[in-house]
Amino acid sequence: MRRGGGTNTLPNSLYQCQPFPNLHCTLHSNLTELDLTKSVHIGVIHIAQLELLWIASGQFLLASALIEQGDRQPALDQLLTDLETALRRAGLSLVLSNQDIMQSHSATITQAMKSLLETIQSSERDKSEQRLMLDLVMMGTPFQTRVWRALLDLPFGETSTYQQIAMSLGQKGARAVGSAIGRNRLAPFIPCHRVIRSNGPISGYRWGNVVKQGLLEFEELALVG
Repeated sequence: MRRGGGTNTLPNSLYQCQPFPNLHCTLHSNLTELDLTKSVHIGVIHIAQLELLWIASGQFLLASALIEQGDRQPALDQLLTDLETALRRAGLSLVLSNQDIMQSHSATITQAMKSLLETIQSSERDKSEQRLMLDLVMMGTPFQTRVWRALLDLPFGETSTYQQIAMSLGQKGARAVGSAIGRNRLAPFIPCHRVIRSNGPISGYRWGNVVKQGLLEFEELALVG
């Protein structure tokens, strides 16, 4: 990653979240505090009918998506486009070489990803007492950052509506909230799957409604189990 000519004006915000069992995440939204000059790597981890696709720089996770097998290339293209746009707005640029594609060079991130998918597959919320650490990097406007923080406040196994989140942020309408949620590049770690419509079936989930429904069912079963 190369630094460009712009400036990062994001608020200084580091906070803790634990969107999945035994996974302790630190979300960084001020790029001036981080070293993002290392090579960018893209990895994928397979389990059952799911794939966890991720983009990382060193220890920092920049983008991720939990998808159904067969959806990898369009999901990767979307993640890269969104990431490049966000970095450009922050005065950074993304540099990928051919060797970066689908190479897993971060043991910390790979271990965390495997743990997450194994937990989802087994539906055992407290499968291990080991706590894994993961550094997330998210870039956006101050309002988008507030929305993402609100998502991180949603407890495991619970849901909220777009309107409820808007009201909690002092917004009259839910459209801006929905737009910010749609720009989440760190699913499922920033748990946008926990936001549902006020009425009607699950729809419009970026990485597939089947994945969203499966995540919600997993969390519900984990709590009652």
